[in-house]
Amino acid sequence: MVVIGEDAVAYSSNGSVVCNLPKPNAHHALHSQNGLTLCGGTDQNIDYDDEDYVQDECLVLENGGWSVSHTLSQLREGHVSWKSPKGIMLMNGCCKFKDIGSGCGPCNKTVELLKDDGTSEEPFKMTYDFLV
Repeated sequence: MVVIGEDAVAYSSNGSVVCNLPKPNAHHALHSQNGLTLCGGTDQNIDYDDEDYVQDECLVLENGGWSVSHTLSQLREGHVSWKSPKGIMLMNGCCKFKDIGSGCGPCNKTVELLKDDGTSEEPFKMTYDFLV
């Protein structure tokens, strides 16, 4: 499955389209995706200065629609994700910190681990900052 903009499409292993899936609640870009879970990114239909431009949620496709699985501790875009044995880890990227407001800066070597119970934690700090 691939989510690009406001479209969600399932592809076969040879690259052909299998079917169109329900659209997520926003026009997603610069997000990460692991299986049926989509995290962070930007809503490109909203002005850059709008607080809602960077997403602070992870969505999961289940029961024929998208629902919020996690609320992130930081508004995160341009990050990478890894489905580890402990859960999905979101690493670095560009963050718009909820308590600061406007502007997007480095995520200060942060990692956010998404736990199965819908919460998240910071299991460790990264050694280096990076943007994708």
